[in-house]
Amino acid sequence: MADHSVAELRLHVSATSASRTNLGDPAERFVASVLETAGDRIESKWPGRLVFLRRLPLHWKIGEDELSDAAAIARYADEIAASLEHAAPQPPGRPVADQNLVVFRNEAHWWGSFLAASAAGGGEERAWAYESLRTKGISFASLAGGGRDFTIAVLVEMAQAGTLRRVVSTVELQAIEDVCRSLELAVRDGVLETGPGKTTIPHPAHRAALRERARGLPAGLPLLALSLILYVEAALLLGDSAPAEEAAALVAFAVDELGAVRRQRQPVAPGSGEPEAVSPLPELASPVYQTQFGGLFYLLTLALEMEIAEILWKVCLPEGSFLAHCTGALLGPPAEHDPAPLLFGGVPSPEASPPEVAQEQVEEVAMALVERLAAALPRWSLARLPEVVLFLAPGATSQVLVASERDSPFALFVWPVSSARDVEKGLRAFLAAWPASAPLMSGSPPLAEVEGHVRVRAASRLTPPSELFLPRSGSTWTSALTAQIVGTLCHLFSARAGVEMPRGAAGLVERYLAVPAAIHLPPQEMEICFSLSRIEILLRRSGLDRDPGWVSWLRRNVRFVFAEDTPS
Repeated sequence: MADHSVAELRLHVSATSASRTNLGDPAERFVASVLETAGDRIESKWPGRLVFLRRLPLHWKIGEDELSDAAAIARYADEIAASLEHAAPQPPGRPVADQNLVVFRNEAHWWGSFLAASAAGGGEERAWAYESLRTKGISFASLAGGGRDFTIAVLVEMAQAGTLRRVVSTVELQAIEDVCRSLELAVRDGVLETGPGKTTIPHPAHRAALRERARGLPAGLPLLALSLILYVEAALLLGDSAPAEEAAALVAFAVDELGAVRRQRQPVAPGSGEPEAVSPLPELASPVYQTQFGGLFYLLTLALEMEIAEILWKVCLPEGSFLAHCTGALLGPPAEHDPAPLLFGGVPSPEASPPEVAQEQVEEVAMALVERLAAALPRWSLARLPEVVLFLAPGATSQVLVASERDSPFALFVWPVSSARDVEKGLRAFLAAWPASAPLMSGSPPLAEVEGHVRVRAASRLTPPSELFLPRSGSTWTSALTAQIVGTLCHLFSARAGVEMPRGAAGLVERYLAVPAAIHLPPQEMEICFSLSRIEILLRRSGLDRDPGWVSWLRRNVRFVFAEDTPS
């Protein structure tokens, strides 16, 4: 583990009296105590976080009596810790920024970033924040001696950043075998043995999600290397609490699935004898996709901030497919043959029907989205929590309990109900996730009665928005989840841009999302190219047209490009 340390401390002490000549040692002890305490504050608030400071100029004007004052030490330490509070962790899959401050979420993130930089070449691994790892000779093979939990944590970090495949492709097979053995995986003749796991049948949702990940694996790596990659993906799917036999079963399925994927790879690259790798995105003859809805990709930054893909992944829903479905529903019939929704989700082709979801999945996602939206709206003081109205509305096959801002067509919360007990359960769920400090809500008299008239006041003339966005395709649960994901993104978009919400989804699409663009897909990148004439000042001021960066479900770095003429 990384400890608090200061490589070099330079002091310049200026005293007002010529007699104050003996302040050097007390001042040095004071500064060292402040920095040590600040480190403790950071560790307490963000356990495990690693903060690397190349240079930290501090200018203090203090009294001599404060040099030994514990309260003064604590005060200055708090100021330093507070100044680092909003420092973002090192973005996954990117080089360490050339700046004086670099933050890693934990030691596994640090190691994973270093190993990815080493595999990338170009000298990124020589960045100053990696100096201690480089000096110790840390490499992929070092993971074999790091302990099982730490090893899997580093591998998961790289998998989530989209760098694991590149790292594994650059190391010796023996190092991969040693790492597999450290994970307590049986290896024989260069192959991962997973036969005993066959006694348990993996959950169909896990199998489907792993199958989607397996399709994008490169074909040129040894079977053991590809097996390790799929093992890490299986660990991501199952989570830390999964029983050992369930993990073993999914690993067994992963290896079998890998064989199936290899057999299905067509066509063979001319003259190479090797099958071509399969991209997670559709392969067209043209290197450029033309869309009439380039503004849809302004929602990527908001989806990342809300961690929507991670929330879907945690309940075993295919995040890319569901996001493609949601954005397609938002754009509506005009985008039926437009590639924007598929590119937003990173899926190769539209599904015949919306992804099916279960009640338990919707309930977990619904509450997580409400909690994150409530935290996101006041962020940076750009918006306040709205006055919420609660009402019942007709859904796909039954009624749904809806929470939305007054007169907004987009829901903040959607909960299917078929009985009075369902209504009470949904109401309690929303109230548990929505802050008690928010403005008083309005609801129909029966809903206010269920709540007890504490946070919900009765409104006898409450009418739902005339153009409420509530898709009618798929099951009630699929429709409800689609409506809440779209509603969350659109509500946050309106709040961040500081614009009034149109009366319907079509108005929002027409005004802000219907922007022609050309989308380029270089390896591991996505470039959305707009004409300079289509720059939206409100979106520029709110930062919505800043580069989203690494998008986990696309496995690409995404950026916006504005040019004189949109490439065709």
